[in-house]
Formats: sequence, C-alpha cells, structure tokens
Amino acid sequence: MVIFTRHHATILLMAILVGTNDLKIYRRHASYCTRYPAGSKKPDTYKPSSKKEQMADSCQCPIWCRGYLAKHTKMVKGKLRAKRLFASLDTNDWTAAEQEIARLYRRGSLPPLPSAGQVLDTSAITVGYAVERYLQSRQDGSLNPIEADTYAHYASLLNQRLIPFCDDKGIAYIRDFENKDVCSQFTESWRQLRRNQGALLAMTTRRTELERFRTFLRECVENEWMQKSGADRIRFKNHTTARDEERYGLELEEYERLKAAPDAPDLSEVENRETRAATELMRWTGMRISDAHKFNDSEIVRNERGDGYNADFIQKKTKRRCITPLPDHVVEILNALPGETADGKKYFFTCTYTALRMRVDTLAARAQKDKPFTHPFSPHCLRHTFAIQHINVGTDVKLISKWLGHESVAVTLEHYGNWIKETQRLAEDVSRDANTRMMVKAAALRNQPPSEQPHD
Repeated sequence: MVIFTRHHATILLMAILVGTNDLKIYRRHASYCTRYPAGSKKPDTYKPSSKKEQMADSCQCPIWCRGYLAKHTKMVKGKLRAKRLFASLDTNDWTAAEQEIARLYRRGSLPPLPSAGQVLDTSAITVGYAVERYLQSRQDGSLNPIEADTYAHYASLLNQRLIPFCDDKGIAYIRDFENKDVCSQFTESWRQLRRNQGALLAMTTRRTELERFRTFLRECVENEWMQKSGADRIRFKNHTTARDEERYGLELEEYERLKAAPDAPDLSEVENRETRAATELMRWTGMRISDAHKFNDSEIVRNERGDGYNADFIQKKTKRRCITPLPDHVVEILNALPGETADGKKYFFTCTYTALRMRVDTLAARAQKDKPFTHPFSPHCLRHTFAIQHINVGTDVKLISKWLGHESVAVTLEHYGNWIKETQRLAEDVSRDANTRMMVKAAALRNQPPSEQPHD
C-alpha cells in the first residue's frame, strides 16, 4: 500500500497545475443570504447536481471561480509556478458562468489589457490596469492632479498593499472588490511597511488608508469598471483603550539624547543637517512632519514687535492658517541649509516626505541605542513635545491651541490630558504646596478662640 503524505500531495498538485486549466466555480453567498452557513468561514455552494440541491439553489448570490489557468503563472525563486486565481465571474447563472470559464480556458489567461484604439472591455478590468490608470490620472500634469505627498500615499497603498494582496489571493479583476468580504480581507491584511514591520497599523492610520481605498474604488465605479464599492460598507470599530489614545512627547533628557545622536553614515553631510533641522523645527513650532517637509523661506515672517520670527503657513491636514513663534536659532539652522528653489521660494528640505520621515525615525533609533525612550517614538512625538513642554512651564493653553492649529481649546485639552514624568512632578509639587497651605490654615484655625473663628 502506498501512503501519500501532504508533502507528496503538494508536489503532485503543483506538477498537475502548471500549464493546465483547472478552475472550480461556486456560488459565494453574501452574509445576508438565507443560505449563508452559520459559523462557516467559507459560505460557498457548488453547482447543484441533484433535485434536492437544485431546489435549494434559489438565491441570486454571485458565482465565482478559483483555481489555475494554463498561462497564468509566476516566477518563484527562478522557477515557473502556477498562479492561483480567485475572481468573480460577474454572473449568478450557472450556464453563463460555465460559458465564461470556457472562454477563459480557450484563452488560457486573463483578458489582455487593451492596446491603443481598442475598445475597453469594462467587465474584465484587472486590478493592475485599474491601479495603473488611477495613478496616471492623479499625477502632476493630469486633468485631476493631487499633491506629490498625497500621491505617494496612494501609490504606497495601491502598489505595496493592494497589488501584493491580490497576487497572494489570486484576485484578478477590480470588480471583485464589489464584494464587502473581499474588501474586509484586504483591510485586515494591512501591516506596517517600515517601522515595526508586520505590526498592525494604528487605528487612525487604518481609517486614513480606508478612506484612500474608498476614493480609489469610487473612481473605478465612476469609470464603470465596477458597479459598486464593497469598501463603502466597511466600518472600523475602535477597540483601543484611553491609554492607547494618549499623546506622549519626549522628556527633556530624551530630546537632548536625540540631538546628541551620531549622524547617519549612509547620508551626506547636508542630508544629516536636514534631518536635524527638521527635528528642531517640529520641536520648537509643533509642526506636523507633513508641514515641516514643505516649509519654505516665504513662510518665515517677522513678528509684530519686529524682534523675532513667526512661522506663518497653511496646515496641510486642516487647511487652516497657523502662526507659530519661530526661535531665532531654528531660523539660522534653516537658512544655513542649501535647500532648493522652486517658484521663487527656497524649500529647506530636498528629500521626499517618506525619506524625511524615515531619517527622523532612524535618528531616534540611534538616540535609543543604549537606553530606550519612555514611550514609542514617531516624528509626531516632536509636536507633542512642543505642546507638553509649554504646558509644563505654564503657557496659556489658549495660545498653545492656536499655535497647534487646533479648532478649539477643548481639542488641545483632550489631546494632552495625559502626563509625562515632568508634568507629573510639577503637579505633585503644586499639590504638595497647596496641601501645606491648607494644613497651616487649618492649624491656625484650631488655635483661635471660638469667637475669633471665621463664619461662612
């Protein structure tokens, strides 16, 4: 008797599938369908073969296929391997589904992208084509351009998240994302790409990425490449605790370590200076890194007294004008940078937004080589450092709120209700002094005759 192990079965399966057509069709039931199996992770049913199954097959859920096509392959470690396909057949009729499978078998691969002058088959738009066309339509010089930084975020989402996800799942057509479950699987796959690779994205980042994904799919719907967007029905439930939402800056000692950290050996002298200038700019103005990256000399203005400078700029996130005191030493550091000139303005930072963010991150990593910071670091911690250290020295919270560009003082108080060590020490000192004064007053009252004690 010959016993086949799972390893043997895998080898045999791969040998059979490479260069052959093997697609299974099935009805993929939606969660609202009465035939959706309770507790099942795969709510699928196959083509009915008996009278009983035909009677039960009464819903209108879409028919999908999964498996392999002869010419649908990929290279794995220099060897040709079959690439698994997972796609909607855009029908709920078994006969139409089988006809579409027959067409795919004759072709042996997915429909090719149209060449110039050919009519576009909107029912067979692949994910790769949709991504390529969307990014082309939003580039600088197109009819509907977006800012370079925003474009980079979309390119990262689509090229580094969506395309690899589809390759892994074998998803071919953009219309497959009409299905909410497919969109949900995609959002569940999101992990950090740079810092802490593989870790889940923070909830705020996931919401931002979801909105970008929705925008992309809505454009696909506008182009009639799909009928609806499955991402529009996704809702993230916030399972974070109050502690997860707290904002932490750096202790003063930690920021001094950041300033004293060695230069990056793989960066030029100018690039290292830009990195340090960016940290000082964010630390002393409370700027977000997106605003610091685009900061230019036209946004440095004299203050009302004429004895100093302000940073006067439009916040990228809120689109509100923000005027923040800019220390003289920061102005000197910025002006000493070579920068680059565009539209008559000197932009201090010559690298991309992503590069600047990574450089600040790695500077912090070098500062923590011997001793980690109290809390996890990101460039946004420098904005928190600005706010919290102002709170520590008693700056009016109304001024802090204006400098940060917050909508109201309530937003500022909500953001910075947490304490760093120095804040807690200051609070303890205030509490101790207040308790001492109250106890002295109470003792004095106890020593007074009853007739001399004050009455309420």
